[in-house]
Amino acid sequence: MNKEKILKLREQVKLKYPFKEEQHNAIWQHFGKNPETYKRFGLAGHNGLDFVVPEGTPIKAICDGEAVGVKNTKHGYGLYVRQFTELILLDNEKVKLDIVYGHNEKNLVKVGDKIKAGQTIALAGNTGFSSGSHLHLGIRLVSGYNNKILEYNNGYFGYFDFYPLFEHPNTYSNYFYWKKSNFEIPDWEILPVDKRYGFERTWKTYLKEKAIAFNPWLIEKIKRLPTNQEINGLVYGYHTFENIFKDKIDIWWKYYHYPEYKRRLEKKLGL
Repeated sequence: MNKEKILKLREQVKLKYPFKEEQHNAIWQHFGKNPETYKRFGLAGHNGLDFVVPEGTPIKAICDGEAVGVKNTKHGYGLYVRQFTELILLDNEKVKLDIVYGHNEKNLVKVGDKIKAGQTIALAGNTGFSSGSHLHLGIRLVSGYNNKILEYNNGYFGYFDFYPLFEHPNTYSNYFYWKKSNFEIPDWEILPVDKRYGFERTWKTYLKEKAIAFNPWLIEKIKRLPTNQEINGLVYGYHTFENIFKDKIDIWWKYYHYPEYKRRLEKKLGL
């Protein structure tokens, strides 16, 4: 789907997040990534967004609609929920969003159920073609008249990159997604921590990022995976665990690396 159509769709559709606030940074694989992995399925690349979350994490509906499929396949999406939205007028054509929530541990809706945005519809799992607990979220357009999949031959069986349709993507800290896309980077998307406080990423710091992302001690402490912002705060901001994770109200670490914050504090105190 081209940029113009995405922007038109964005005017009518504002998707909610499938998880609670502190898990918004869980995106691990974006649309179109790893073409070699998905070639076996006849795809040009990854056909959705992957959110890495622990098994049993409640999955929330990203918009209103109806459950039209609740299935379990040995391969592919494993246990999944398929949802249609209400009719949307796009370029004088009535369409619907066809949404799949895949790799679930348990589905909590049945075919025909009306779904509200924010409603828990499944629990995250590791079923189907999956190497770890996560949610695969995919969206394509279907005809509002006969549910025929539109743009089926786009290399992704009709699925498209829907990331720009999220209501307020700043909590994802995905500054680099916008930078590499054809969309203008929203001002509210960019915080100093998102840009690594102005520091360049090197091979050494990249390895530090990965080490923190999968640090067993940290994951056990916070009961989830660290977000991109938290990783940047630790690696590039020289912040301590206490700075970032202990105080849920004070978010100064997102705006200043620790030496800068210390300098400002000393100046304020006249030290």
